[in-house]
Amino acid sequence: MPIATAAELEQRLSNILAICAVTVRPCRLCGAELHLLRSQTGKLVPIDSDGFIHFANCPKWRPEHQRAGVDQLQQEKLFDTRPLPD
Repeated sequence: MPIATAAELEQRLSNILAICAVTVRPCRLCGAELHLLRSQTGKLVPIDSDGFIHFANCPKWRPEHQRAGVDQLQQEKLFDTRPLPD
Protein backbone atom coordinates (compact mmCIF):
# COMPACT_ATOMS: atom_id res chain seq x y z
CA MET A 1 0.00 0.00 0.00
CA PRO A 2 1.47 3.41 -0.93
CA ILE A 3 2.16 5.98 1.77
CA ALA A 4 -0.80 8.33 2.24
CA THR A 5 -0.37 12.06 1.78
CA ALA A 6 -1.23 14.54 4.53
CA ALA A 7 -4.41 15.50 2.67
CA GLU A 8 -5.47 11.85 2.41
CA LEU A 9 -4.86 11.31 6.13
CA GLU A 10 -6.87 14.42 7.01
CA GLN A 11 -9.75 13.15 4.86
CA ARG A 12 -9.62 9.71 6.54
CA LEU A 13 -9.65 11.32 10.00
CA SER A 14 -12.56 13.52 8.99
CA ASN A 15 -14.49 10.46 7.76
CA ILE A 16 -13.81 8.54 10.98
CA LEU A 17 -14.90 11.48 13.14
CA ALA A 18 -18.08 11.90 11.11
CA ILE A 19 -18.96 8.22 11.59
CA CYS A 20 -18.11 8.02 15.31
CA ALA A 21 -19.39 11.40 16.51
CA VAL A 22 -22.59 11.52 18.53
CA THR A 23 -23.07 15.08 17.28
CA VAL A 24 -21.10 17.93 15.72
CA ARG A 25 -21.35 21.47 17.07
CA PRO A 26 -19.22 24.61 17.42
CA CYS A 27 -17.17 25.30 20.55
CA ARG A 28 -19.03 27.75 22.80
CA LEU A 29 -15.80 29.64 23.49
CA CYS A 30 -13.90 29.82 20.19
CA GLY A 31 -16.38 28.60 17.56
CA ALA A 32 -14.22 25.71 16.27
CA GLU A 33 -16.08 22.67 14.92
CA LEU A 34 -16.21 19.89 17.54
CA HIS A 35 -17.03 16.22 17.09
CA LEU A 36 -18.50 14.93 20.35
CA LEU A 37 -17.54 11.31 20.97
CA ARG A 38 -18.84 9.17 23.81
CA SER A 39 -16.15 7.85 26.18
CA GLN A 40 -16.24 4.48 27.93
CA THR A 41 -17.70 6.21 30.99
CA GLY A 42 -20.54 7.63 28.90
CA LYS A 43 -19.36 11.25 28.90
CA LEU A 44 -19.19 13.36 25.76
CA VAL A 45 -15.63 14.28 24.80
CA PRO A 46 -15.03 17.21 22.40
CA ILE A 47 -12.57 16.24 19.65
CA ASP A 48 -11.36 18.87 17.20
CA SER A 49 -10.72 18.28 13.50
CA ASP A 50 -7.07 17.38 14.26
CA GLY A 51 -8.21 14.42 16.37
CA PHE A 52 -7.15 15.91 19.72
CA ILE A 53 -9.26 16.64 22.79
CA HIS A 54 -10.32 20.23 22.22
CA PHE A 55 -9.42 21.41 25.74
CA ALA A 56 -5.75 21.10 24.75
CA ASN A 57 -6.14 23.37 21.70
CA CYS A 58 -8.92 25.85 22.50
CA PRO A 59 -7.37 29.33 22.60
CA LYS A 60 -10.08 30.62 24.97
CA TRP A 61 -10.33 27.64 27.36
CA ARG A 62 -9.12 28.12 30.92
CA PRO A 63 -9.19 25.72 33.89
CA GLU A 64 -11.99 27.74 35.50
CA HIS A 65 -14.25 26.60 32.65
CA GLN A 66 -14.13 23.08 34.08
CA ARG A 67 -17.09 21.84 36.03
CA ALA A 68 -16.53 21.75 39.77
CA GLY A 69 -14.85 18.54 40.88
CA VAL A 70 -13.38 17.55 37.51
CA ASP A 71 -9.60 17.70 37.45
CA GLN A 72 -7.08 17.32 34.62
CA LEU A 73 -6.23 13.73 35.54
CA GLN A 74 -9.85 12.67 35.12
CA GLN A 75 -9.97 14.34 31.70
CA GLU A 76 -6.84 12.48 30.59
CA LYS A 77 -8.37 9.14 31.61
CA LEU A 78 -11.52 9.51 29.51
CA PHE A 79 -10.27 6.93 27.02
CA ASP A 80 -8.82 3.54 27.83
CA THR A 81 -5.49 3.48 25.99
CA ARG A 82 -4.48 -0.09 26.84
CA PRO A 83 -3.62 -2.19 23.76
CA LEU A 84 -6.27 -4.58 22.51
CA PRO A 85 -5.69 -8.28 23.31
CA ASP A 86 -4.43 -10.45 20.46
